[in-house]
Order: sequence, then C-alpha cells, then structure tokens
Amino acid sequence: MEATTKFYNEGNIIWVDLEGFASLELTNQKVADLKATLGPHIANQTIVIDSTNLAVFKQEILPVLAECYEIYSKFGRCIMVEAKKTIVNIQLHNTAKKVEGFTGQFVKTTEEAKAILGL
Repeated sequence: MEATTKFYNEGNIIWVDLEGFASLELTNQKVADLKATLGPHIANQTIVIDSTNLAVFKQEILPVLAECYEIYSKFGRCIMVEAKKTIVNIQLHNTAKKVEGFTGQFVKTTEEAKAILGL
C-alpha cells in the first residue's frame, strides 16, 4: 500500500491518499508513523482518508484498520472517501461500525470531500 500525505494549512487539513494492497507489516508501520506525527492539537484538525484506489484487505488487517479509526476519532473531523471497489467499502463501513466513538463522515468522491472542505 502506498500512502501519500498532503497538508493544507488553511483549515488545518491532513489529506491522506491510500492506494493498493495493504500488507500487515507495512500497515503497522504506517500506523506507527501516523501516531508519531500527531501533535497535541489534532482536535482542531481535519483528516481526510482517500481510499479510492485501495485494494481488498486481508482479514488480518481489519484490527489495524479499527485502530486507525480510533486514531481518526481524535481529530476534530474525519472524512473518509470511499473506494472504487464495493468489497473494500463493505470492509471500511463494517469496521467503522465496530469502533466505539468513530464519527467519521463517508463520502463517495474526492470532489465531494473537497467541496465539503472548501478546497
């Protein structure tokens, strides 16, 4: 899986593009990297996770995905851009439902996310 992060100072927005197949080792590393970069002011920030080009997750990845949702819940706002693949969306939504306190907003396209954020 490749992850590309962009920062928008206006609006305190972190935009993460995720692409491809997620291996357990790499996913754990990306989660550790994210945790290491989070500052004390994330409640004032918005995170956008663009899953448009993600591949289907192996079952072993789903607990790590749940951990990601727990991290995303600490942000002031979380917008999740859905994947092109239906199975990936099912995995994303089902995992989100299992994480107590996750209030992220799912949108269909990056354009919709940008419109919500005024980008």
